[in-house]
Amino acid sequence: MPVEALALTPLEALGERMEVASRSRARETLGRHSHRLTSAERAYYEEEITSVPKRGLAPLRRRLHNRLFRSFAKGARIPLEPASGENLGSGEDSTGPYNDRAVLEETLRRAARVDPNWVAELTDLAAGVRRLRMVLGIMPVPAR
Repeated sequence: MPVEALALTPLEALGERMEVASRSRARETLGRHSHRLTSAERAYYEEEITSVPKRGLAPLRRRLHNRLFRSFAKGARIPLEPASGENLGSGEDSTGPYNDRAVLEETLRRAARVDPNWVAELTDLAAGVRRLRMVLGIMPVPAR
């Protein structure tokens, strides 16, 4: 087989360069804003940036950007990962094994291991419900 048959056309070469540049920009974006994501989300995006086929690269970058935009819009982010040595069940707000905050954090941590986007969707839905309750004037149910 002649060597010329294996050579890329100029258009194919351009496509290859664009793919490499796109993956590189996605990695840079992830590196620059990784503090806004959980470790499971970071690992998910790092793996996907490397392994996704060329056709899936643009949708992946859009998902990453949308997730980062949601984290910017949230302002103070929910601490999904406790600081090293921190125990979820300890502290002033701990009331026992059914502590809502601790249960929610553990649930979000487990969901992030399966699919990090679930955590973002769940927190967005919860924020939307809180805003809706405020607009409607519905008071939260008092704790028993």
